[in-house]
Amino acid sequence: MPQGVRVRVSPPAQIFLKSMNTVDDLLKLLKLKKKEDHFLGISKTIGSNSVFGGQVLAQSLYAAYNSITNNRILHSLHSYFLERGDLDIPIKYYVDQIRDGGSFSTRRVTAIQSDKTIFILAASFQKKESGHKFYKKINEKIKQPEDLLSTMQLKKKYGLFMSKKLKSFLSVERPVEFKPIQRANPI
Repeated sequence: MPQGVRVRVSPPAQIFLKSMNTVDDLLKLLKLKKKEDHFLGISKTIGSNSVFGGQVLAQSLYAAYNSITNNRILHSLHSYFLERGDLDIPIKYYVDQIRDGGSFSTRRVTAIQSDKTIFILAASFQKKESGHKFYKKINEKIKQPEDLLSTMQLKKKYGLFMSKKLKSFLSVERPVEFKPIQRANPI
């Protein structure tokens, strides 16, 4: 676009300009910029005008993992969503190294926008060890992905019965295809 030229974009179109449409877009979004004392992340929409919580959680986990130097793997995490995130403001992720023990490392990540804490995460990382295998046999009656409708297909099939807001949300291209197992009645 030539310098000095301004284009006015309506709010629904602005959402699409800030969206991520491919897996590459998603992977780029998850890689944070390392600053002196924090990580910096940007936000993309998945159809709403606020930051998607899963994105903040994933970016926080990325920041925590980048402070682990002994090849430990995620063992558990706890997180709290405290405030709504703004798509237009970068998020600063501060990592506190709480503990590095013989088997576990613990990290706390605080996500901040405009001097407000919007999210906190506590994560525990464990050294790789062999142990008991826990699993449950999969229910064979569950439909396979190829037998399910994607959100785009659902919109196409039931769009006449959906609210404008739901249709708008389902219209956003995403890097991952969603195929709900159970569908709510749109009427």
